[in-house]
Amino acid sequence: MNRFLLFCVKYLVVIAIPLLAVSGCLSPVTSRLDQVNEQLAATNRELTVSNERLVAMKTEINETNRKLLETNQRLEKIEARLVQANQRLESVESGIGLTNKKLGTIEQAVKSFQEGLKRIADSLPKPKP
Repeated sequence: MNRFLLFCVKYLVVIAIPLLAVSGCLSPVTSRLDQVNEQLAATNRELTVSNERLVAMKTEINETNRKLLETNQRLEKIEARLVQANQRLESVESGIGLTNKKLGTIEQAVKSFQEGLKRIADSLPKPKP
């Protein structure tokens, strides 16, 4: 059994030396991998923050679009009311035109009546002072 133990110890030493040497050689690679992992973690955190900002912006844009839609609907109602008001004004204007014609006729009649009264007043004898 001593032989076997001595044999195992020799092989363990022979196997351990290259493993220790390799682990020393791999140390720069693992440190570089650790740095890359840290950079990736930082990038992931920044991406998470950016995604959260984008979600917030999307929510704001959706709210703005909703408000714009409501505003457009209100403007369409206002435009319909303005069209109705314009139609009413057109009918009022035509009514005013007819009224002006009638008033012109009445004005001419009043002027004729005034001229007639003036002629009558001129034909009356003038009082003596």
